[in-house]
Amino acid sequence: MQQSLGSYINGLRQKKGFTLRDVAKKVDMDFTYLSKIENDKLVSPDGKEYSVSLDNLQKIARALDGDLATMQLLAGKMPQHIVDEATGKKKATEFFRAIPKQGLTEKQWEALLDHLPKQNP
Repeated sequence: MQQSLGSYINGLRQKKGFTLRDVAKKVDMDFTYLSKIENDKLVSPDGKEYSVSLDNLQKIARALDGDLATMQLLAGKMPQHIVDEATGKKKATEFFRAIPKQGLTEKQWEALLDHLPKQNP
């Protein structure tokens, strides 16, 4: 069974010895919302499921020294085909962790893309 975002965050929090209220205070969110995240129970009042925003993922990752790329994958914040390709591959996770820190220009993205093998149409 694949790990969920909630169980990943819960594990990080428990490893640090923090309560839900401790983390909620650090990330400036209600502890009940954080509890819903940890229990994978994010449901709006009208019964629709929703996901954690990237901004909140970043806050939680910083507060718990978590891996943002892993959290993004677990939260479904990347297209499924990328998730499928990257799951279980350490270097893929490292790549997704490193990219946001680069501040790449369009030319740099182009150069990076040029290093990838060419795909047949």
